[in-house]
Amino acid sequence: MIMMTQKAENSPAVAAALPCNGADALLQVKYTITEAEWKSTRSFSPAVSGGRFTPFIGSPWPWYKYNPKYKEFRDLTDYEACLPRDGCSEVVVDGLPTDGYKLSFDGKVIDIGQAFPFDGKNPVTSTEVGTCTKTKPICEDKEALLEIQDWNNQDDFRVKDKDGNTVLTSSNNWKDYSVNNTYSCLPKDDACYTFLIGGEYQWDTRLFPPSSYSVFFYGKLVLVRRSDSWLVDSVQFGDSCKPRCNQDDESLVEFFMYDWNGLISEEKYEYVWDLSVVDHNSSVSASFASGVVAQGPGISPLAHRLMCIPKGSCSSFYISAPHLMEKVEKGNETVNQTILLYPVYTLAMDNVTYRKVTGMQLKCTE
Repeated sequence: MIMMTQKAENSPAVAAALPCNGADALLQVKYTITEAEWKSTRSFSPAVSGGRFTPFIGSPWPWYKYNPKYKEFRDLTDYEACLPRDGCSEVVVDGLPTDGYKLSFDGKVIDIGQAFPFDGKNPVTSTEVGTCTKTKPICEDKEALLEIQDWNNQDDFRVKDKDGNTVLTSSNNWKDYSVNNTYSCLPKDDACYTFLIGGEYQWDTRLFPPSSYSVFFYGKLVLVRRSDSWLVDSVQFGDSCKPRCNQDDESLVEFFMYDWNGLISEEKYEYVWDLSVVDHNSSVSASFASGVVAQGPGISPLAHRLMCIPKGSCSSFYISAPHLMEKVEKGNETVNQTILLYPVYTLAMDNVTYRKVTGMQLKCTE
């Protein structure tokens, strides 16, 4: 049982010492933030209870069993928990400045770990305590370390080499509000890689904190989350990367799609797409590029296409969904029923998004 005592009126409450058994050690999170500092960190956005997102602490997984939430400053109390001394536990603190609290484990002060964007002002941090043996791999001389940090993990990512081969994919462990670190040693000479990430949600940042991610290669940051609400992104990295299009007279069209139905479908199916460009001389629209997006068993739900079109041209994009049927039991008979598809997709040209759709049945669009 955790007992709380109150400090000064403008200070957080304090937890009395919690006894642990011999196999466990005491985790302590002591809050040093004042009421004035609390108010200053919660006043930057219109939200519930004075802040955009409710700060919480989670330890260990599953976080929802151990996550005290602090809607108001008066709710803020020092946190204590007995965790396995010989195990490895993740302590997640979100929505508070890192100088507003201190961590200790087994009587020793520990440094706050990785920080990720959370609510636009305050980070979420992930700190491992206990006997944690997972370390970064040591790469060979002709290799460089790729490190992907993914917080909240409501997405899929993959890494492709310059020939289009997939060299790394996300683990899909689906641990909400937890940090996932993925490491891989990749050839560094004459190399160019593409990192792709996408998910089925467009986050309403008035209600939920979006996922965060960052990518490091050879010790250098090559990508950090660039959107507060839309989780699709791509980046090239490596010494031999070249512009995807001729920057003088071409524009880059980028298409993303994420179809969660493909993860559960037992049959393969295809979306059909076509990109048309209007000829400046004849003013006639003609197909410039076309193809399909396959979905189903063994296929990544995250699709990505790149096309280079003449700069300044007028173009249109069309995509249609297949008509899928399934047999269902209704009463005493078996009937065919249409499967509704709700893919997420975005269409951008030269980094300007022209269309993004989520949570809507797709028939066709132009």
